[in-house]
Amino acid sequence: MSKKTKNAFDPYDWSKKRINTLIDKISTIKNDGLSLSPGQIWSLKKLLFLDYYARAFVTIIRKNDFQNWYYVDTHAGTGMIGFEETDLIKERFPGSPLVAVFRSQAAISMPQ
Repeated sequence: MSKKTKNAFDPYDWSKKRINTLIDKISTIKNDGLSLSPGQIWSLKKLLFLDYYARAFVTIIRKNDFQNWYYVDTHAGTGMIGFEETDLIKERFPGSPLVAVFRSQAAISMPQ
């Protein structure tokens, strides 16, 4: 078995880091008592896919000098999900609108 190269992309490590980053970003609002959209554990995968591909999308948009662009999520829910699984009942995670906002904010600070 070959050794991992120092710069090899590890999707597991990336996922762990992104999950922690996204949870940190909602730390001040996660217990605000507002309505939550129902989520399952697979919802994390969907939101990580959105986060990952949104970065590519934003990079392409910026390289092509789009000044104004809009993200429309017709199934956004409340913006925050709560889990239905018993072990995760108290956990919160940002929904798709917050993931998109966080990714677009990160893009503002990305070098062109």
